[in-house]
Amino acid sequence: MKKVLFIITTLRRCGPVNILFDTVKYLDPSAYQAHVLTLCKEEGDSRWADFEAIGATVTGLGIRKGFSFASAALHLASAVDRIRPEVVHCISFRADLLGSICLGKYTKISSQLNFPFDDYAMTYGKAIGSVMAHLTAWSLKRYDLTVACANDVATKLAARGVPARVVHNAIDDAFFTPAAEAERKALRDALNIPADADLVFIFVGVLSDRKQPLVALQAFLRFNEKHPRTAMLVLGDGPESDACQQLTQGNPRVIYAGRVADTRPYLAASNVYVATSKAEGMPVSVVEALAMRLPVILSDINPHREILDIDPGAGTLARTGSVDETLHAMEQVVGMDLEVMGRHARHIIEQELSARVMSRKFQTIYAELVP
Repeated sequence: MKKVLFIITTLRRCGPVNILFDTVKYLDPSAYQAHVLTLCKEEGDSRWADFEAIGATVTGLGIRKGFSFASAALHLASAVDRIRPEVVHCISFRADLLGSICLGKYTKISSQLNFPFDDYAMTYGKAIGSVMAHLTAWSLKRYDLTVACANDVATKLAARGVPARVVHNAIDDAFFTPAAEAERKALRDALNIPADADLVFIFVGVLSDRKQPLVALQAFLRFNEKHPRTAMLVLGDGPESDACQQLTQGNPRVIYAGRVADTRPYLAASNVYVATSKAEGMPVSVVEALAMRLPVILSDINPHREILDIDPGAGTLARTGSVDETLHAMEQVVGMDLEVMGRHARHIIEQELSARVMSRKFQTIYAELVP
């Protein structure tokens, strides 16, 4: 049995942690033993207990913010030596950098869940983000293998001198199952969605310039003028929260839920998913929506195109940043058979983007690296 050590910053509930959880959950227990090592102290909504419940061994270094990299590297090297894994699998900027510094004797891979030169600049600002991105590229050249979450990310990494293999981000389709009509109605009552809403759109993500929530909201407000028996759920918070609230001015057809731990009830209450992002790796929230049989309206960035290339019948694309084209896509969806589109959406998951498929691909990689 091979030991696989996963190194990540923390287990605070978020997209990368959920991806890690699903990878570990579907490891073949007869072939792999999973260890998870966190770098920083757990804060907030941690999934530590969830990982233990599926049989993973979880330990933490408890490094505090502002730590010395030299000290952290020594602590990490010592912890890994105690575990003695056959494969080290790093996820996150800190893990990538520390792993490249102190784990040279181990076979190691890194998962890139975004393109650092896009994502870090948008998240941390151009100056800090650029430094982080260059450090990531430097680090990855010292790994045995880099795994990208999408073809677009792999292509961009290769242009930076980091060849990458692709394993798509995926979700647990045993958990994200389509809702029956009775469940949808009950959830709409519980979530205070207007009772007369025949069509409910949903937006999920950080309310930031990268995700472009204002584009989605402006398009919906114009759509709602023509189609008053509609509503829109907005999940998430962030730097553009106030601007979103000011734009909608208490409109009862727009329901803000804030950041939620479990998106499934909200997806189950909805009919159509809207994503207007300027940049993504392989967006997990879109994948969750597809698993719930929601047709999707997506900005025409390459990762979104990559998803719909699997089955174009699941949704439509709108030019990134265009309110007019997003509105047009909403109008298009009104005239389509949402049930048929939903079947195409679920097909994408079952064919390519399920957690079982993702975990199986990683296990193939582990076996190739350590026969």
